[in-house]
Amino acid sequence: MPTTATLSTKSLPTRSKEKGQVIIPKENSATALEVLNFKPLNNKPIRIMDSNQDHSMHRSGAANIFVKNLDKPICNGQLFDIFSAFGRIVSCTIAKDASGQSKGYGFVQFEQEEAAQNAINEMNGMLLNNKPVFVGPFIRKKERQNSLDKTKFSNVFVKNLSESTTNEDLENIFGEYGKITSAIVMREEDGKSKCFGFVNFEIPDDAARAVQELNGQKFDDKEWYVGKALKKPERELVLKKSYYQSAKETVDKDQGLNLYLKNLDDSVGDDELKELFSDFGTITSCKIMRNPDGMSKGFGFVAFSAPEEANRALKDMKGKMVRGKPLYVAPAQRKEDRRASLQARFSQVRPVAMGPGPSVGPRVPMYPPGAPGLGQQIFYGQPPPTLFPPQDLDFSHGSSLEYSLQKHLCQISQQPLSKKDRGCTNH
Repeated sequence: MPTTATLSTKSLPTRSKEKGQVIIPKENSATALEVLNFKPLNNKPIRIMDSNQDHSMHRSGAANIFVKNLDKPICNGQLFDIFSAFGRIVSCTIAKDASGQSKGYGFVQFEQEEAAQNAINEMNGMLLNNKPVFVGPFIRKKERQNSLDKTKFSNVFVKNLSESTTNEDLENIFGEYGKITSAIVMREEDGKSKCFGFVNFEIPDDAARAVQELNGQKFDDKEWYVGKALKKPERELVLKKSYYQSAKETVDKDQGLNLYLKNLDDSVGDDELKELFSDFGTITSCKIMRNPDGMSKGFGFVAFSAPEEANRALKDMKGKMVRGKPLYVAPAQRKEDRRASLQARFSQVRPVAMGPGPSVGPRVPMYPPGAPGLGQQIFYGQPPPTLFPPQDLDFSHGSSLEYSLQKHLCQISQQPLSKKDRGCTNH
């Protein structure tokens, strides 16, 4: 049963599209896509797609991703190679100007929406040729404009009012900034002021100006809070951000007090763990992390009241045998700090010479020293370095998908590709 593949090239000077269709045996279609895609034809890289594919996903944009801040030398073929680790790619293109130079952004259309989402999750913020790239969902121009419009507001929330403030007071104060359609102070059933209210403007720009100029101003010795009136989902998001910020400040304050433990036997409980560390000082919290079914995850945390207590515990308990297993003890770190520490550790790996294609520096290392990871870029044409056992490195926070990406990129590095082979030309 034959299948068809559509070959498409772009004529840069005229912006016209030159397309052709080739019918080939089904068993040869995959080879044609792999070998001929981005091959230069009349000094232009050709793009090959299966003409029988379902175009509904392409029209919806669901599996399409947007990549920006690309290094100018990166070409279509190299972008294709990098993102093909996540799934089958339908089309891949880098935007170019009239002279054929890269504009620094491009698009990758996957066959499956899940592959696109995985690519976004794993590649956003990753280094390509020492430049952090942005990877996100493709958003049509009309949708981007609608999203921009949603940031505008006309309803204003004001709180910390004095009990004597009335609707008329709000109208008089806010009326200086534009036409008001309503102004109300919220009250209890008995008429007592709740000390907050709402003011609605006719023009959003007037509302924004009122917020900017009135927020923090004092009236009747009360400092007003004036801001955009938020809907329930928006309020919940603000509260969530506030919670995480508070949690971060707590972690920063407790820096040096909290220890991370792993390689714990499943039978060890909170009380036994606390008893093991109680000789070193006052324990403020002790917790073994567990699955929803109650089974131990094999790691936990112990927090002390003073840094010197935690340091003594770290020194004396590291490597101690507990239930026949050597205990791993280290200072607890926030996720960002852990990544920074690993990046600094991997930066000591030997430098690699620049190859003709893009280098890739993953955000989370999935290889031990000597293998590609943070601080060591991966280049086209670079032979794979020797892998060593992980020893005491902790890769438990990585994902299998990141490992697959690293493995794929390592495989790419074993196949030296010239710019000509992948449709890359210098202009």
